[in-house]
Amino acid sequence: MSRRPVPSFDISPPRGERVDAPQPVEVDPPELTAAIEQGRADAAAGRVTPHAQVKAWLQRWGRGDPGPAPRPWKSLG
Repeated sequence: MSRRPVPSFDISPPRGERVDAPQPVEVDPPELTAAIEQGRADAAAGRVTPHAQVKAWLQRWGRGDPGPAPRPWKSLG
């Protein structure tokens, strides 16, 4: 089985244009870290949205009519 060639892309800036170095990005800002910790605590406590509901909702996105999002969580405990 032969592999198709991988396309290459020229990401060089146009001639004569200067490109500034990328600015450092804070990997985990405190708000993100707090949200992740809260999500993990919710999951550990059984406060989750069932997979089937999320899957059905995302499949509706593909049809252009996602409708309302599933309820935020359902206690499994």
